[in-house]
Amino acid sequence: MPISATGSSGPHGAEAGFTLLEILVALVIVGILAGAVVVTLPDEGLAGQRRAVEQLAAQAAWAGLQARGSGRDHAWGIDADQGKVWQALPGAEGSGVGGWLPVGGTSQPPPSLPQDLSVQALEVEGMAMPVSGRVVFSAQPTLFVLHLRGAGRQWLLEGGVSGLVSVREMP
Repeated sequence: MPISATGSSGPHGAEAGFTLLEILVALVIVGILAGAVVVTLPDEGLAGQRRAVEQLAAQAAWAGLQARGSGRDHAWGIDADQGKVWQALPGAEGSGVGGWLPVGGTSQPPPSLPQDLSVQALEVEGMAMPVSGRVVFSAQPTLFVLHLRGAGRQWLLEGGVSGLVSVREMP
């Protein structure tokens, strides 16, 4: 059986390979699959915002629990783009801005705001406060709403009558 210098040919003399149309169809399918993967990936900026807001809510809830558990006023607020908790010095309860000692609370570093997230408004017991103000917690739960905005989203941290702090995300 003679063999040609270029190798044997397939059945009926046709050469094996893909047509240009088959290659184009395969590329279109791969492109569609890659596009679907990109659409389903989470938005890292939004995920970072959500994490920061949830950490702030947990810190505010902790401050409220400390106030109710210890019988001493605690305050929570965002100072220099970081959530912080303060404890009233003995005899300074109800003294307003003076007489506060910063407390750490947990072994975790204080939550900080991502660069694309900012405080828009703070309301305590239905009254507008400066955005750099503090929410003071005492034996009774404090009602407050903190408005945050970032990258097309708005977030509300709400302290309710039960003492729980909830997070609402709004588009």
